[in-house]
Amino acid sequence: MKKFIGIILVTFCAILLTTGCGKKQKVDKKPEEKGPSINKNENVLKEQTIEEFQFSDISMIYEEGVTKFEATVTNISEQTANLLEFKIHVKDEQGNEMVEPVLVGYIGEQLGAGESRVLNTYSVQDLTSAFSVEYEIVR
Repeated sequence: MKKFIGIILVTFCAILLTTGCGKKQKVDKKPEEKGPSINKNENVLKEQTIEEFQFSDISMIYEEGVTKFEATVTNISEQTANLLEFKIHVKDEQGNEMVEPVLVGYIGEQLGAGESRVLNTYSVQDLTSAFSVEYEIVR
């Protein structure tokens, strides 16, 4: 009988040790972190000139739920240019607007001849699939 109780105790201890005494391990699952998504479409990134304004060094990056649109705007005329804002029309492959209302960018009310400024604007939509960008000057 002592052998039988000893075998049961050893078996019971072995089961407890292998199952960890019923303790569940806590596993912290972190959401999978992705790097930024970048729009590489040539129609979006191409340099454009609208009247006296040249748009260059264009980037459109989606990260952490926000798309950042950035462009360098240069006054290529020989006079100071006056304006209120730029409207940025982001379009899909079918020519439909992807953002309603359109993106708006400010660089100040005047841009001197030959002067450049960086235009930044943001959207909570993922615009990395945009096919083209058109600019509108609001004076």
